[in-house]
Amino acid sequence: DGVLEYGSLKKWSESPACPTMPKAQMKIAFETYGATYVLFWVKRDEGFVAIAEYVTPQRGKAMRNRRGNDDTFASKSRLLTLGPTSSVGRAWEEKREVFIPDASDHGSFTRADLAVEFGMKTIRNVPCPGGVLEYGVPKDEHLEGHALDAVLKLRCDVAAASYSIYWVEMAGQYVVGGHYTIPKVKEMLLNER
Repeated sequence: DGVLEYGSLKKWSESPACPTMPKAQMKIAFETYGATYVLFWVKRDEGFVAIAEYVTPQRGKAMRNRRGNDDTFASKSRLLTLGPTSSVGRAWEEKREVFIPDASDHGSFTRADLAVEFGMKTIRNVPCPGGVLEYGVPKDEHLEGHALDAVLKLRCDVAAASYSIYWVEMAGQYVVGGHYTIPKVKEMLLNER
């Protein structure tokens, strides 16, 4: 399983109180469902707030290429406080997973406008010790992670190509979802600088 170590450049008077991250659920989110982000929500007096987020590098790059900024569904959601009737609130109160099959077209989903803006499709909210883990899959599912890295490198190997680029369509535009350049060409380009 392993031991997670973390630290800070600032001196702590005591170890910060941190909920245990739901590792098994995060593994399912990324490996089984193809999630491109996770948010960890906790209950506060004013409502539910996201205290942590992660967006896959590929999704972050695709959003940056498409939008020209670093905004993502997760980063915009993190700015919000959600109420008890939200999908996050329901997951927490009912102690069960709340599944949103189409976040952009779901009458009770409070962030449907963000889902449309960022192309999110399915969202799951899973209660766990200390909070609710949320993860989602975009409408425009594409290769990413190790699968994408392997496809790009293998294409270069098989075709004796110098580079390969994976273009993905997002909202009617094609953006770079990933790329690979063979080491020899990378070295050559670095030496030209």
